Order: sequence, then C-alpha cells, then structure tokens
Amino acid sequence: MNIRDIDNYLNNKILDGNDFIRCTFYEIRVKLGINENEVNDFLALAKNKLENNGYDVFFTGAIFKFKGIQKKVEDNEMIIAIKEEL
Repeated sequence: MNIRDIDNYLNNKILDGNDFIRCTFYEIRVKLGINENEVNDFLALAKNKLENNGYDVFFTGAIFKFKGIQKKVEDNEMIIAIKEEL
C-alpha cells in the first residue's frame, strides 16, 4: 500500500466530488492495488482524511440520507462520503 497514491486518490475524489464521494471496490482493489489484507488500513485512513475534510463517511451496507433520500451503500461500493451541511 502506497500512502502517496492513496492520498492522491482521496484528494482527487475531494476535488471532483463536491458534496458526494463514492469509492468503489474496483477503484480501491484494482486501480490502487490495495490487497485484501490492506483494505481495513485503507478504510481507516480514508475515513480519517474524509472526516477531517468535513465529510460523513459510510461503509458497505450502511444506510444514509442524501438530499432527503434514504440510500444504502451498495455491495460494490466501499465508501460513500457526504459533505456535512453547514
């Protein structure tokens, strides 16, 4: 697991995502090359970074509300992050 690649990935998501960020299984496991043993470390690092940037973070299977609509983090999604409204 390369910390710089993870940081760049999350920074790009933050810049592109505005108030909604989706991190998929494919992006994390295939594109970033995070192996099964490293996934929990990645998720903890991502959660910390996203929360520090004002996002609420949800993981696979969690129920959340976005713009008044209740949704679920799907099986192919590892993280959904929503910018906290002021």
